[in-house]
Amino acid sequence: MAAERFPDVPISAEEPADYRIRLFDACRVSAGRTEIALKSREQRVVALLALEGARPRSYLAGMLWPETAESRAAGSLRAAVWQIEHTAPGLLVCSGGQLSLNPEVAVDVRDFIERAHRISILTAQPDGPDSPCADECLESLLVLMRGDLLSGWYDDWVLYERARLQQMRLTALEAIAERLTARGQVSAALMAAMAAAAIEPLRESAQRAVIRIHLANGNYNDAIREYRSFGRRLVRELGVRPSAQMDALVRPLLAVQASRTPVGAGYRAVR
Repeated sequence: MAAERFPDVPISAEEPADYRIRLFDACRVSAGRTEIALKSREQRVVALLALEGARPRSYLAGMLWPETAESRAAGSLRAAVWQIEHTAPGLLVCSGGQLSLNPEVAVDVRDFIERAHRISILTAQPDGPDSPCADECLESLLVLMRGDLLSGWYDDWVLYERARLQQMRLTALEAIAERLTARGQVSAALMAAMAAAAIEPLRESAQRAVIRIHLANGNYNDAIREYRSFGRRLVRELGVRPSAQMDALVRPLLAVQASRTPVGAGYRAVR
């Protein structure tokens, strides 16, 4: 069935606006450079469609108003859809009994997911002098470091999507840090690794990436400080020590420190 507007909404003769939806930090809908003011109810309809794609009306009503009677939830959805079409005509479409966003609408979460997937594919491939991977890693870094999804929203579906995207973000940031470190771009690599560690302070893989970058950059004292700080957090929060894999990163440094030989020369000798 061809996509069509809702019959109970006046249809403008003008072409649909150039809509963009941003879901990181707050929910914002804009047409060109003009931000469109939507109330909380309408924002939640738009956000759910942006995250999950086309869905039946009954599904949307149940997700958005799970503790409300079915008939009342359906009425709330109809009212929200009418208001959205009145305020932002052409933003929504109905096809085959399902609601969705206009396929031409740009959504920042889609860009985020595409970047994360692209990074996972590129970093799994061998790196070479002509590989575009490093450039794409740098371009993707700012996208992947955006704020939390729908900050301040605590609906169950938001919490699930936020956790899913956060895991994608962590994996991609660690992959970027590893590839940029191998390329000698330690400043950007450190930015990626520290962003991952800040998101999940007890995630050892992120902390190992930070320490490896400090070692690659010759910042041995920084590496030891990060190791000890992380170890204290692990003991305090989880009652466990860092893994043998992390211990191995700094063991030569600690041995040098204990023997009071010059740190740089000693580490190079034992690595």
